[in-house]
Amino acid sequence: MINCLCKKTYMSIPEFLQLGRRQLTLEEIMSNKSTRNFIVVLLASVMYASNAFAAGKGVDSLGNTLLTLIRQWAYWVILIMCIVEVIRAGVSGDSKKILSIVSKYVIVFASMYLVPSLFDAIRSSF
Repeated sequence: MINCLCKKTYMSIPEFLQLGRRQLTLEEIMSNKSTRNFIVVLLASVMYASNAFAAGKGVDSLGNTLLTLIRQWAYWVILIMCIVEVIRAGVSGDSKKILSIVSKYVIVFASMYLVPSLFDAIRSSF
């Protein structure tokens, strides 16, 4: 069940439309902790990715830069997820799953390099 945290108010259609056009102040935005955290993460992501967008002269160089950034982030995310899952399997005593867990993450990581290479091979053949 979804719990609505907002007040129930009744208003006319013009009042409702005017409510949507209201400008939020910085104090209103920063008073909500989840909104503040979202804005901080969004700004950090935009500032981090701005170098990638500025460095690209064309679509291909921009795509390669973004692909490199995604591969760098994914390397650490996949590595940490793999290690956590291996530790969980080891602690639960199910050591037979460890090889399948590692191979699953190796295939996921290898596909990040293999799929773009396959696309390039297909593009060059036609």
